[in-house]
Amino acid sequence: VESEGGESSRLTLDLPIATRTVEVRSRELGEGTGAHLLIFRDLTELKLLEDRLVQIGSIIEEAWQELYVVAANSGRIRLLSRGAREALGFPPAGAAPVLIEEVNPSLDEDGMRAALADFAGPDAPPLRAIHRRRDGSVYPVEVRLRRTVLDGEPVVVLFAVDVTTQMESEQRQEALRSQLEHAQRMDAIGHLAGGVAHAFNNLLTVMGGSADALREEVADDAIELVDGMMDAQERGARLTRRLLAFARKEVVQPEILDLSALVRDVESLASRLVRPPAELVLDPGESVSVLLDRSQFEQVLLNLVTNARDAHPENRVRIMVRARSLERDGVAFAALEVEDDGSGMDEVTRGRIFDPFFTTKAREKGTGLGLSTVHAIVEQSGGRVEVETELGRGSIFRILWPVSPDRQRGGDADDPPALLAGPARILVVEDDEQGRMLMVRMLGREGHEVRAAADGVAALEILSEDIEGFDLVISDVVMPRLSGFDLADRIESEWPGLAILLVSGYLDGDLSRAHGLGSGRDLLLKPFRPDEFLRRVRRLLTVTEASGSLR
Repeated sequence: VESEGGESSRLTLDLPIATRTVEVRSRELGEGTGAHLLIFRDLTELKLLEDRLVQIGSIIEEAWQELYVVAANSGRIRLLSRGAREALGFPPAGAAPVLIEEVNPSLDEDGMRAALADFAGPDAPPLRAIHRRRDGSVYPVEVRLRRTVLDGEPVVVLFAVDVTTQMESEQRQEALRSQLEHAQRMDAIGHLAGGVAHAFNNLLTVMGGSADALREEVADDAIELVDGMMDAQERGARLTRRLLAFARKEVVQPEILDLSALVRDVESLASRLVRPPAELVLDPGESVSVLLDRSQFEQVLLNLVTNARDAHPENRVRIMVRARSLERDGVAFAALEVEDDGSGMDEVTRGRIFDPFFTTKAREKGTGLGLSTVHAIVEQSGGRVEVETELGRGSIFRILWPVSPDRQRGGDADDPPALLAGPARILVVEDDEQGRMLMVRMLGREGHEVRAAADGVAALEILSEDIEGFDLVISDVVMPRLSGFDLADRIESEWPGLAILLVSGYLDGDLSRAHGLGSGRDLLLKPFRPDEFLRRVRRLLTVTEASGSLR
């Protein structure tokens, strides 16, 4: 080994046992002697470590995972993986972030110190953070930190995972959980609303019947007061119908109605929803008949008006409600249109507006059930919904129902003729004493022979013991011990041909039993007016007489 000035050299010695890498230093022992002192230092392990570090650096740089090697003291990025460059939007070579806080703003000097204290252990949980891309956009990550040493300098290795999909899934799960809790609360409120409506309808029935009877007894100067009582009873009846619609306990009773008149009738109610600066304009148009349930129509219209009112962030919106006739493919339709000049919708929102629980409103302002309820009611009534909307240009919701003939409008044209056989024997079954006595009184004034029972069990006892028989049973539906439906089933089984009129302000459980009423069974919802009650009684007795089963 030749060396000048005592400098050291490296060489590899081939020994029979192993190959080692050594550092050799040489020094001449004496001038002119030609002898040298060789000092060998084994560097094999150090060389292997250097090679390993080079390999690790290469692996990190080529890794598709998001990896960062950061100087613990300065926060400078020592190594950056290909996956990190890709995620951050930097080219495979060249420009790259210098400090880790450029990528993760929370890891400034103080943040790095706190992270190392709380999240750098082997059992430490991942750190949730936000990474910033080259273009300024951000995305959520979970970061695990590990301390180590590189070239004698303490470093921190950051293993980052993009958790955008995971967080979206968590948010969807949280939204579903919130929707379930909301639905459970709505169900509980619905049961409460149904119970309140039942009791309230009984009171309204007594109030309306008593006011109607009083009207015939008072002097002319008091009739206005009685009329006010009857008007209040009617407004209360509308309120309970909406309460039952909210509780999903209503029974659909479609009738031939004038769509134009319906639009005019809801003006006062809709006006309460639309306050300045919003403006409500009604255009009832010409008379056009449709087969609808009145309370369901009101629910549809009020939901659409509420939706239109909220179409502008500050409610600075003009709402037009119009009824008109139009044709689609040669078929005549009655159309209800609710138009607003609010913010409108884009195509993505337009495609989801009828999804249950979907809403663009703040949590405290919308449930996401309004338009889905509208869609369900309209389809149930044989109609369809059309939507015209453009972002920034407002929306038009158009409800189309097939036009119906006018002959049945109002329910009075088919009023049955008077009975040929005279008064009938009627059994009244009602657990509310005031309601029971009211019906007994109204029927007695018509000349009928009336008996009363406080519940269904007592009614069966009377029917079994009365050898003369009855022509009609009038029964409440919701009663203790035996419901009106169960009583009607027993009557049809043991006394076939006996007419049955069911009355109720609230139907719980299997609502399908309220439908499919045969020619000898009818349903009247409370609160009812005396004239409507007596008309239903005459109809059933007339059918019974025509069939030959009237006594």
